Amino acid sequence: MYFILFNLLYKSLWIFNVFYSRIKIGKFFIILLNFERFYKEVLNRIKYNYIVLKKNNVVKMKIVTTPMCEDILKLAGVKDYAVNLNPDSTDSDIAVVLSETNTSMNSIKIKLNTFQQINQSVDLIRNSFGTSGSLNISGEKMFTEYKTENRKIKVKVYSNFLKDIVEDMGYSIATGDEYHHYLVYPDYIRDKILDEVISMGENSVEIPSHKNSPKDPIKRAELRYKLLEKKLCMKH
Repeated sequence: MYFILFNLLYKSLWIFNVFYSRIKIGKFFIILLNFERFYKEVLNRIKYNYIVLKKNNVVKMKIVTTPMCEDILKLAGVKDYAVNLNPDSTDSDIAVVLSETNTSMNSIKIKLNTFQQINQSVDLIRNSFGTSGSLNISGEKMFTEYKTENRKIKVKVYSNFLKDIVEDMGYSIATGDEYHHYLVYPDYIRDKILDEVISMGENSVEIPSHKNSPKDPIKRAELRYKLLEKKLCMKH
């Protein structure tokens, strides 16, 4: 009888000890978690204040960009920056890169496919770095009058950067196996879709990719818009 009571008491004390230990461990982890949150909050606040100071030229910010984005910084009035194909390899504070560029550092990602995107990117850079610059895109509204008529034409498009332009011109994007009047594709995938290109004949439009186009984003956009206008507007 005493043995049974002793055994029950021993087990009860063991359970209590384990439970109490877990409470202490739980409190320890809660303390750690709260410290981690506090630490992150402090770091974010330091980072924010650092960026504000740099934006106001109290501290000089190191900016890096890629060759494809350099002209946008010039248009936005940014004068002090580095150009590097691999921004992560630099000791810069912030990078200005294309939206599809992978980078582990703090970055501003921009799109430069359409005239509107170019304007928005220049504004974003100006606001981010507190600069001023001039921008004059003559072709920004060149397709407005055709957009309603263009919606009747279905276009199958390979690549998101071309899709942005085709949609901006007012054409309807064909999805899947949907019937389409035209095929638009970037030069770098021609070999992969050669049979499709051949079957579409004169209704296929090859557009030069970034590396085969002018570095100047406005000239690059004008080239692509004009190529598409020449081919697609034949359907009107």
